[in-house]
Amino acid sequence: MSRFLRRAPAPSTSVDKSSLPVSHDPILAPLPSTLASLQSRPPSAPLSAAQQDLLAALGAYVWELHGRGWEDDAELSKSRTVTETAGSSIEPAHKAKESASAASTSTSPAPAWYRTWEETFLKDATTLPRYARASKWDLENAKKRISETLYWRRSYRPELISPDEVVEEAKTGKQVLSGFDKDGRPVLYLRPGRENTTPSPRQIRFLVYALERSLDIAPEGVETLTIIIDYKSATQASNPSLSQALKVLNILQAHYVERMGRAFVCNVPWYLNAFFSAISPFLDPATRAKIRFNAKLEEFVDLDLLDAEFGGRHRYVWDFEKVSVGALSIDD
Repeated sequence: MSRFLRRAPAPSTSVDKSSLPVSHDPILAPLPSTLASLQSRPPSAPLSAAQQDLLAALGAYVWELHGRGWEDDAELSKSRTVTETAGSSIEPAHKAKESASAASTSTSPAPAWYRTWEETFLKDATTLPRYARASKWDLENAKKRISETLYWRRSYRPELISPDEVVEEAKTGKQVLSGFDKDGRPVLYLRPGRENTTPSPRQIRFLVYALERSLDIAPEGVETLTIIIDYKSATQASNPSLSQALKVLNILQAHYVERMGRAFVCNVPWYLNAFFSAISPFLDPATRAKIRFNAKLEEFVDLDLLDAEFGGRHRYVWDFEKVSVGALSIDD
């Protein structure tokens, strides 16, 4: 597994440094003694015969799709549609059934070496059920959505974003993956107040990098993550632009289907109301229902794992010089 940006826990001025836990894990600090100590999600209800048949049909479709559109199959690939790398546009949620994302026609086949990575994605036991549920068990809609994701992944290659590519974005600690919530979901902290770069495709790739790493370390049986957005010290200028936010939203809703378990927005500033109103028409109702403002985070994250800034007992200061960045290989 690729190493995420490791941070070294450090004490506040009132805490003895020797009393703080130090993690040697490449991603999380601190970790619970065992992942078994985390609450796991309750088992899903058994699938009906009709749902099992739909999954079988969807599986046959995607594996047939998997066999086409590669460098050694250029003619077939010319007839396919490949989603642009950054998700250039998005439509309101009520139009999602008609179009999940904007796309451009490409005659460039995907590199054959990427087949292995796509195969890994398709073999994940959660992939087909997630797209089926998100499509409300409508086979044609599920086919459309998952095919768009496959061609987006072939172009964007999210699992292959290297630490070196996004290291500049990491320097201020504006985005940190740390700990789990009470349901075992990895927790991703986003701090717009620490923004250090201007809007760019690399900013989006940094977030996608974090999404991929959060899925890497999710305990068995956990399909989703928790996102905590902290607006402390943020300004209207540091907040993402509407166009940048919509690109991110497009990727989350179209290509990380049913991956967000919860989202918390903390220290909400006055200007966020207008910003949220602007993006609300583009939010899927299921996504909107998972967002909470100024919630009591200790109800959802164990105090030992919750950042001290939110009332938890995990104290640290961001020090980029102590960050460890690792490599990524197909064998990890």
